[in-house]
Amino acid sequence: MKHCRKLHPHTGSPPAPAAATTATATTTGGAVTVTLSPTGALQGISFSAKASAHKPEALGPLVTRTVQDAQRPASARVDAARARLDDHEEPAGA
Repeated sequence: MKHCRKLHPHTGSPPAPAAATTATATTTGGAVTVTLSPTGALQGISFSAKASAHKPEALGPLVTRTVQDAQRPASARVDAARARLDDHEEPAGA
């Protein structure tokens, strides 16, 4: 099976796919911000002063929802990148 790979004209390397970017999400009130790696791994969590307005037992679920919010667009980018790669695959025996 052959794969088509477009190279960057200046570097000769494949261009960074959309899925190779980090994803960041912040709660509506701005209390929590999370950053995910291109693979979806949690890279960072930050709390603003607004986090103190939340009860400690509410912060865990707030972080979880914020991570999920960041994962949705990241997952969509990965799916789109896979679809583009699948569109460039040649049928077996070609």
